[in-house]
Amino acid sequence: RKQMVLFVLACCCSLVSPRRPALRMSKSSTPYDTVAAPPTRSSYASLLQPRRRRRQLHLSAAPEDDRPLVPLSPVRQAACVGSLLALFTVNQWSRSLIFYLVDFTDRAGQPAAAVAEASRAFMNVELGFDQAQYGLLASLGFAAVFSFASFLAGLAVDKADARTLLPTSGVLWSLAMLWQAAASSFGDVLGSRFLLGFSQAFCNPAAYVALGRISAPSSRATVLGVYSSGVYIGGGLAALSILLDGPLGWRGVS
Repeated sequence: RKQMVLFVLACCCSLVSPRRPALRMSKSSTPYDTVAAPPTRSSYASLLQPRRRRRQLHLSAAPEDDRPLVPLSPVRQAACVGSLLALFTVNQWSRSLIFYLVDFTDRAGQPAAAVAEASRAFMNVELGFDQAQYGLLASLGFAAVFSFASFLAGLAVDKADARTLLPTSGVLWSLAMLWQAAASSFGDVLGSRFLLGFSQAFCNPAAYVALGRISAPSSRATVLGVYSSGVYIGGGLAALSILLDGPLGWRGVS
């Protein structure tokens, strides 16, 4: 009787419990073969293959996108970069030169020969302007005009050819330096600084556009870094120009 009761309960439990799908095994397989094997390196490689394929396609297309807009030979490209570097160096040299052509030492009581020598070496002694006027030359005379002209320079470079703006800018600031060398009053120096600040504002925007066209994206940062070194080369040359004040005078150095 107990066996009959257990049999009936087993049948009821089998009817109530959900059925699991039976595992299909081949004749040669064993129950232990049905356990999933751990993933292998080849399975991971198959999953990553589409991503690697896309990366290979991207790398293969990179050289085509790395070409400059205006392809030049290495020699011509180096010549262009060197010319723009020389132009930018002279730009910084000429704008910083005035810092080393003045000396506000009190010369009261000095002999006439010493004052005459100082007048030959320093423009403020010969032209007779003080430190406040010198501050006007550095601020309003150059910085304010340069800042305003930079907006116009950006618009001009967007519409005109950089190959035309660069030599035009160089000619104008060369005339400004000649005007400074021939100055006979403070007003002449102030006018030359006005012209210098206006003309030099066009140099950098036009040079950046030209360098961007002749250099590839992969080497553009290097080219711009070489060009930007003109700031320090020109400033260094301006500082060394004080050695020429004695033999040439401030007019000859200008």
